[in-house]
Amino acid sequence: MAKITLLVFCALFSSVVMAEQSREECWLDNLPGTKNDVVAQQIIVDCSKYEPYPYAKSDGWFGGKTASWCVRKYGEDTVSQRAAMVIRVACYRLYENK
Repeated sequence: MAKITLLVFCALFSSVVMAEQSREECWLDNLPGTKNDVVAQQIIVDCSKYEPYPYAKSDGWFGGKTASWCVRKYGEDTVSQRAAMVIRVACYRLYENK
């Protein structure tokens, strides 16, 4: 019985860990710091292969993560206006607006 329980746990854990990222997460991983709109557009196209994130993330254990926090964190050093706007869209899709 313990072996079956362990096998089920490992299967569930690996599916969570290896889950594919969403389109919005791809944008936040790749757009910050983008200097021009041409590169930003290519990143947006490249991330379109991922599915959109289905719902807003919760605050988790420590809270404090909001759409506003996300925009400031990921958009602060981004020169490209196109990249900055898409970062804002991703943040408002991923985090609640409080």
